[in-house]
Amino acid sequence: MNTSNTAYPAMPVHQFATKKAKGKGKGQPQARVNMNTALVEEVDEEMKSVMEALKDNFNKTLNVRTAPGSLDHIPVVIADGKLALNYTGQISMKSPQLIFVNMTRFPECTSATIKAIRQSGMNLNPEVEGTLIQGPYS
Repeated sequence: MNTSNTAYPAMPVHQFATKKAKGKGKGQPQARVNMNTALVEEVDEEMKSVMEALKDNFNKTLNVRTAPGSLDHIPVVIADGKLALNYTGQISMKSPQLIFVNMTRFPECTSATIKAIRQSGMNLNPEVEGTLIQGPYS
């Protein structure tokens, strides 16, 4: 066992082999590429944030709303935390332009659900009739 004091780099570095050019002899050493792990992680985090921003932008600008399931992902903020809209109420559509959310399961969440729908970026402005929220798609 070698007990010499060897200095190691502070950041882990992965060395990946590169493709050898054809015609080189087998006795020549392979070229190596140094890849900094911290840089890879930084780029990965930046890509994730760009993807989230793109996803939010698509949700706000695209008008592809043909099924009640398009509202399932809307987060409703209540006293206990955040719930998806499909957990607070039953979503249904009477026509392609009219949506209903039945709030009989959690009538106390009606105002929070209305606020979440209005702030969803889907250009919806619902109205309330008792425990029934209804609104036209635009």
